[in-house]
Formats: sequence, C-alpha cells, structure tokens
Amino acid sequence: SRFTEGRTQGVPWPPSAEPAGYDACCMRYPGAADALELLLHAAAAVMREGAPIWVFGHVREGVLGARAALSPLFRRGRRPFGTGDARIVEAIRSAAEPKQPFARWIQQSTIDFGGGEVPWSTVPGLFASGGLDIMTRLLLDRLAPRVPADGNVLDFGCGSGALAAGLRARAGESLHLTLLDADAAALEAARVNMPSA
Repeated sequence: SRFTEGRTQGVPWPPSAEPAGYDACCMRYPGAADALELLLHAAAAVMREGAPIWVFGHVREGVLGARAALSPLFRRGRRPFGTGDARIVEAIRSAAEPKQPFARWIQQSTIDFGGGEVPWSTVPGLFASGGLDIMTRLLLDRLAPRVPADGNVLDFGCGSGALAAGLRARAGESLHLTLLDADAAALEAARVNMPSA
C-alpha cells in the first residue's frame, strides 16, 4: 500500500513479484482520476499479462469511472458487479507498457510562498494537488509569526511539504523541520521539495 498503516510502512511503488509478476490485484478506488492513473500504472508494472485486477469502491465515489481509465493497460472484464452502491470493476492485464518507475510520476510546477515562485514537485492524488490551498495559506499566515526562527517544527501530514516550506521561507534556514505523512508518495515529493528537512 502507498499508505503506512500500523507497523506496515507504505511504499510509493509496489515491489515486484519475481519471476513472473503478481497473479492478481485488488485495488481500492482512490476517488480521483489522476491518482487512479498512477495506481493502475503501478499495478500494471508488477502484474503478469492476463492477470485480473479488481478495482472496488462506492458508486458515489466514482468507482464506475474506473472503467474508462483501464485501457490500454487492462482489457475490460465482465460488467461491474456488487451489492447496493458498492461495486467491483474487473479487468485483465494487457501487454501494454506502463509508465514507470515512480520517479516519472513526479510532476513539476511552481509555488509562491510570498517571495516569488519557486520550483515545486507533486505526485497525483495529493490533497490540494500538493499546492497551497486556502487552509494552508491560513496556517502560514497565523503560525509563521509564532514559530521561533531557530525552532523545531513537526509537520505531521505534510503532503508535498507546502506548509513546512512556507514556514521556512518566512522564518529562515535556521528553522528545523521534520516532515511526516502516512502517504509514501507524498513523502517522496516532500523529499524533493525539502531535502534539508
């Protein structure tokens, strides 16, 4: 899983199953098209051709939209099935080549913490697309004056590191930052954005 849970560390990209790849894959629908695309490529990279994948979720979350995203990595299987509003979308791994490794999914953009635009890296599926949303801006405006320039700050649920980077931009390089997130892919983006944290 991409997410750390309990004592199990999340990984941004699944490990390979030697020698021939995984024989099947079950995947929770992530709720966003860009996150689904990344997950489908990650799964396809480690599955054998002809192996089934089952994407499951709730109709109101958009799981039925997964069918449109399957091609060319997967051929559609039988019609979605399930009970109530829960559905399972089935497909079969094709021979199409997935986009890999994970590093190819890191997207480049810019972000402005008040001193001009700086390069910024994100990955599909991050909250606010890894940028500055209204709440992060509010936190920066309210917290920055309260953080000592040489203080230690823990950014728990750091995403791509926007809050930590914004605090450092306002407080200076003496601010010590520790970034944590349950999402291993988010931490990879944060490492690119904040290598000294």
